[in-house]
Amino acid sequence: MHTVNSEKSKIVVNAAANWLGFAVQIGITLYLTPILFGGLGRERYGIFTVVDSILTYLMLFDFGVGASVVRYVSKFEADADQERLNRVFSTSLFIFAVAGLAVFAVAGNIAWWATPFFNIPPEQLDQTRWLLVLLGLNLGLGFPLGVFACLLEGLRRFPAKIAIRTSLLIIRSIALVIVMRQGGGLIQVGAVITICSILEYIGMGCAVRSYRPGLRFSPALIDKETFHTIRGYGIHAFLIMVAGRICFQTDALVIFPALGAAAVAVFAIAARLVEYSKDSLRVITSVLTPAVSVLEARGDFATIRGLLIKSTRYVLFLILPVQIGLFVLGKPFIAVWMHDLELADQCYPILLILAAPLSLTISQSVSTRILYGTSRLRWFARFSLVEAVANLILSVILVQYCDLVGVALGTMIPNILMNLGLLVYICRGLHVPIADYLRRSFVPPFPPALLLAGYWIAAAWIWNLATWPGILIAGATGLLAYLLLAIQVEFGLRSFARQVRPFMRRGRHRQPANFPEESAIARA
Repeated sequence: MHTVNSEKSKIVVNAAANWLGFAVQIGITLYLTPILFGGLGRERYGIFTVVDSILTYLMLFDFGVGASVVRYVSKFEADADQERLNRVFSTSLFIFAVAGLAVFAVAGNIAWWATPFFNIPPEQLDQTRWLLVLLGLNLGLGFPLGVFACLLEGLRRFPAKIAIRTSLLIIRSIALVIVMRQGGGLIQVGAVITICSILEYIGMGCAVRSYRPGLRFSPALIDKETFHTIRGYGIHAFLIMVAGRICFQTDALVIFPALGAAAVAVFAIAARLVEYSKDSLRVITSVLTPAVSVLEARGDFATIRGLLIKSTRYVLFLILPVQIGLFVLGKPFIAVWMHDLELADQCYPILLILAAPLSLTISQSVSTRILYGTSRLRWFARFSLVEAVANLILSVILVQYCDLVGVALGTMIPNILMNLGLLVYICRGLHVPIADYLRRSFVPPFPPALLLAGYWIAAAWIWNLATWPGILIAGATGLLAYLLLAIQVEFGLRSFARQVRPFMRRGRHRQPANFPEESAIARA
């Protein structure tokens, strides 16, 4: 029982750290987006989005090794096997170094030989080339140096990772604001992103060194056995990555030749709001992968089944108000956020379509993390590839008839079918009855969500939502009522108060010496 409670406590702490870091990231991104959009203009912002999509494909040179590092570091850490930890570190660092060189070479060749075929305006061609070179360098260095972020995840040191990442994000944001106010362009933006990323990697390397001083790299530790171990897990993770890139990073490449860079910018605003919403919960569920790996190593599948049901219910409680907010408050939010009512009118239909499967998608992010943690990726990889192919074909066809709405439909339809299939697959794999899973995970969050939807629809008629105060008042009052209802449904208010009270008292009278792990995190 003590072990189970300890695991749950670590999951909660790591999830909270991830979410707090992401909340800061979202706040900064929401502040920066209109500044970059206004400073660069629609055309250059669209080019920046296209370049980002191209480089996202080059991240496939990871070949799933990053996911393997997280999986096996957590496994060997649980077994206290320092020798195999060193072998995983040395072998993965070597693989990433080779991949990084390849990525930089490919990015450089795209920059100088392929950009003329992208139909980029001549006056923007040189800036686009240098942006590709700078961000290609950033990505190339990020492969070997990014292994430290994977190590921190595998060691379950999420608070340290988030602290470093958030600090550099703040520095990068300040630098980008300065660049925009001084009239900078794509080259200056690329330089800022690259420099700050390198500093982030160095910080994470120092953190890993402090947590595991015995971790070392040696060419002698690079062996075929470890390579095959990593590759065996990584090939399926790689296929899932390929599918993910096709599903969510190809849209810009489909839109750009058909409708132009300005249309890419419009689609990107709506798509990023949905992606931010997804990521806000994915950063929480990502902590399940190393935790599930530890539980699997102990043979504790009963706890894994409990995590599936309970974690799915909790993320639904969290994502449903976000999805409802996008539906009801999305259009006025974009208008106020981007200072452009016409842009909001153009973005809103895309936002509605892309946000439609949001709760289903996030509920199955828990299933995905469990599949990663237990190395059951074979069929999931196949499902993902089918979704990706269907997405690409539908988007290419529908953009000819429905413009941006067609691309959004081409993304939404396969995503719904994929997640329904994943729901059935995870229940069968863990021997959880589907009806029981739906009853215990999906049913409880919906009554409070329906009441919240009714409140926000009424508020949209009553209040002036064309200003930040109107949006914030409607949003905050609705969320407060939803929170109380959700707590009542899940725990009962009195029961919840009784559970929270001891933690509040403990926080007031805590003795640092009794919590060595927390002190180590604080020091980091």
